[in-house]
Amino acid sequence: MLSLNSGSWRSAARGRSRIFGVASLSVVAFVAVGCGPDAGDDGGGDSCAPPAGERGTPECKRYHAALCEWVDNCGTVSKCECVDQASAITCLSDAQATSCADTIESASCSLPPVGCDLTYLADTSVAQAACEQYIAAVCAHDVACGASDPATCAAEARSVVDCTLAVGVKPSFDQCIPDIEALGCTATDIPESCNEALLFAL
Repeated sequence: MLSLNSGSWRSAARGRSRIFGVASLSVVAFVAVGCGPDAGDDGGGDSCAPPAGERGTPECKRYHAALCEWVDNCGTVSKCECVDQASAITCLSDAQATSCADTIESASCSLPPVGCDLTYLADTSVAQAACEQYIAAVCAHDVACGASDPATCAAEARSVVDCTLAVGVKPSFDQCIPDIEALGCTATDIPESCNEALLFAL
């Protein structure tokens, strides 16, 4: 049976170890820190470019870029980490994305932008729906392979994965569900495309 070894949430089910979660990652939040030319500099260059399939409208992506430039100059996480997380965020509205992008672009390190962190702008309904889709796909696989009935599987999943905390869906998630559906019953690991494919606010 499928053992979803992403390393975050484990539960025992009829003698089998299963993991229903994909990743538990805190999203980037603004922190007032000292600013310097090397703060947060990881030398990522083009390696920190947004991945194909970055979420959001053009204005939302402009917000992502502004946020990660600010974090690179002033933040406590690397630009690459910021880009990885920001690319998963679908913004609630273009108006909010534009306002925050403008605010961030003119913000200093000593006066960080307020109300423009990823959690605040995220359209969580998109991420929560993806989380439920993930649980459904895992349970469909387990049921097809005789591990449990749908209700039991879903209950076990929701006891360890709180989809109400989902805030982002990384581009790799687009391949995650088809990869789960293609797994045979002898599979022991979750597909690589599913690993850390969802962001959760902790």
